[in-house]
Amino acid sequence: MRTTIFILFWLLQASVGATGSSHKEVANPISSALGYTLFASPHFENPATTIYNPARCAYANYHNKYGVKELGDWEASILYPAPWAHQRLHFEHFGFEHYHYTSLNYGIGKKLSERWSLGTAIRLKHLHFTGDQEDRNILQTDIGLTWMATSKITAEVLIQNWFETEISPSEENCESGHTATIGGCFQMLDNARWCFELEETQWKDWRIKNGFEFSYERASFRCGCMLFPVLPTLGIGFGLSHFRLDLSSSFHNQLGYSIAIGIGSQF
Repeated sequence: MRTTIFILFWLLQASVGATGSSHKEVANPISSALGYTLFASPHFENPATTIYNPARCAYANYHNKYGVKELGDWEASILYPAPWAHQRLHFEHFGFEHYHYTSLNYGIGKKLSERWSLGTAIRLKHLHFTGDQEDRNILQTDIGLTWMATSKITAEVLIQNWFETEISPSEENCESGHTATIGGCFQMLDNARWCFELEETQWKDWRIKNGFEFSYERASFRCGCMLFPVLPTLGIGFGLSHFRLDLSSSFHNQLGYSIAIGIGSQF
């Protein structure tokens, strides 16, 4: 049992070390297929991007790291557009018996003009870690901005954990620190787009993310890459009559494959 726990903690640490010391990458199958870019996320990690979806929609997905069942990530979200602003509610659960967290996130996006939009989100995160006397409750806020430079080019800025505080204070600090993302999306054709982002965490961990998506009839083909280290990604999506189904896979040269599956609908 102790050996199993040790291996799971090692995988968690190795994964974090490979992708940023204190920031977990997005886990949905669309973003993870496009080099883990945020702009295309069906959960709207950048709340300012909610204004580009005019319909109510819901999405749920499961992401697994390296074929280890304990490293599973469950997510679900719902978007409700309104004339004054677009609102989004997002739920996430990650981990296993000895390390897991659950978060509830409420975001809101507002169109400021024909080109600019602003969004903000507040997240309540409950963290359990075996060995701590008490569970942690952390409050975090994000702020995002998008600018539609032309009909084909959209730029974005997102600061995650812009404000962060621990509701249940303890002697040990478990705050993750801020993560800033700058990038955007280039609509190359009506059915093809390229997303590119530069991300930094605490001014010391940097990542380059980019992904390409091509749609043909009801199918979407996606590929991308995240640096550093090199993490190639691949995925596909299908538009069904009332639902959409997405699959993705990424490969780490030391830890192996991660897969994700998701389903969504507009209503």
